[in-house]
Amino acid sequence: MNTNPKFYKAYLGKNYFDVNFIVENMVNKLNAFKSDFNTVREMSICNNFQKLYKHYPKGKYFGEFGMEHVYQKNYDLYSSKNSKNFATFLNSSNKSPVKGKVLSIEYAYEDSFYMNVNYDNRSTQIPTVINDNLLSNYDKSDITLFKLNGENSPLNNTKYFIDDSSKGFTTEYFQYIISIKNSKATEPLGNI
Repeated sequence: MNTNPKFYKAYLGKNYFDVNFIVENMVNKLNAFKSDFNTVREMSICNNFQKLYKHYPKGKYFGEFGMEHVYQKNYDLYSSKNSKNFATFLNSSNKSPVKGKVLSIEYAYEDSFYMNVNYDNRSTQIPTVINDNLLSNYDKSDITLFKLNGENSPLNNTKYFIDDSSKGFTTEYFQYIISIKNSKATEPLGNI
């Protein structure tokens, strides 16, 4: 597609952007596996957002990403020292079109499962990353949204829910938590 974009634009018409976007990401995936996986993947996610932001009408955007991607401050577990994770880039980089406008929501699972495609689609328990009695004292339903960055919130100047080796305060990483309990695994479409 790169060697003859005119041909593909004429052939694909209004679908050119979408098909090209998919093909580029197939190449990005291969490059990530051949290189520093986390750095290449994170930069690909950042570049993807910039392309989508430029291509589609402006508005509010919602994306669902894993824990490390939504932290607005780099966290050393998977982040490379040479690159920023996705939400950190979006909220702090001068290259980001949404600098200073990002809100991150962390998920906390309890007794929940997912369909594990790597193991014959079997139901597998979701690891409990945020395992804390503080949430369970207040989440009386299967889904509860907690705002952490309210006025006078102690989490604005304390580190809670995050590994002790990280620097900063909770709300510098994420501003909300959704507590999800008793969620069953999905099933393959053919089994329904």
